[in-house]
Amino acid sequence: MNLELSDAAKRDIKKIQDKNAKAAIIKALDDFCENPQSLHLRKLEGYEKLWRISLDNWRLILLIEWSEDHAIVVCVADRKEVYKIVRRRK
Repeated sequence: MNLELSDAAKRDIKKIQDKNAKAAIIKALDDFCENPQSLHLRKLEGYEKLWRISLDNWRLILLIEWSEDHAIVVCVADRKEVYKIVRRRK
């Protein structure tokens, strides 16, 4: 799977101060590239192509084009804030 980080997602990851969380997020994205089915992906309700990966208190929101084998990380944020951010970035 080809994976791309949006500019906003790059900023989101850069802002994370917890080094363990940041490492887990990067590892999850690497795992996703290797085998998208290895992680527990869940479709976001109300969005046609948005999916989420849950990592402890963090959520990674991806726009996935399955037919093109391409995904874009749209947002990386704490679970308490991520859905507000997704609605704003829509």
